[in-house]
Amino acid sequence: MRFNLLRWQTAFARREDAARHLDFFSAGGSAIATVRLDDCDRAVDELIWLLMDDTTTAAARPDSRERIDDITAARSALPFVEYRDDFDRLVNAYRLRRTDAFALAGPRVATPLPAGSVERALLAAADARLPIRVHLDNGGGTVTWRPATRFVADRADHVELSSGYGRLHVARTIGRTWLVHLAGTDSAGPSLEAESADGGCIRIDVSEDENRRLHWRDVCLELAKDGLHA
Repeated sequence: MRFNLLRWQTAFARREDAARHLDFFSAGGSAIATVRLDDCDRAVDELIWLLMDDTTTAAARPDSRERIDDITAARSALPFVEYRDDFDRLVNAYRLRRTDAFALAGPRVATPLPAGSVERALLAAADARLPIRVHLDNGGGTVTWRPATRFVADRADHVELSSGYGRLHVARTIGRTWLVHLAGTDSAGPSLEAESADGGCIRIDVSEDENRRLHWRDVCLELAKDGLHA
């Protein structure tokens, strides 16, 4: 693998527990590479800070959680992203809310869905016995759950997804839901993603054989069609 370092325009450092991520972008805002350093000590943090330019604003520093004001590069790059990993790098680099990033990316990347789409998708997947995968992300960490046996029940203020090993409650007040068309390292897509008011998010997809993926895609496209007629 050979890199043309002359095109590496911008770099960002991110913390993840004891690890550090260095994200590199071209002058046009395209994601080039991410370097992950595991089990870092103080010397690595010191080196990162020494590499930072003195004119760097506080919003661009690793510890800052504020959004970078200038999102021109993100607006030009996001609509052309092909893979979820690259999309996630841009979201993290520009410290965007995922819902804002989906809106900037446009319908080729993500399509807005009507309220209640997460609940309808869970019910449809349970009826069709699709092996869904639920990915939860919040300030306390992430977890991926593939319930082997699924039961979906409508409650007064939430929908409950349960199996013999756990349960998940999806509140009816969950934020805007998107149909995301990006492929990931372990999924051909599409996926449903919604963000809660406190910044946590839920992603639902299928990671099994092609026939099940096609059935899941039909479920998702039906939700998108209902959104167009709403």
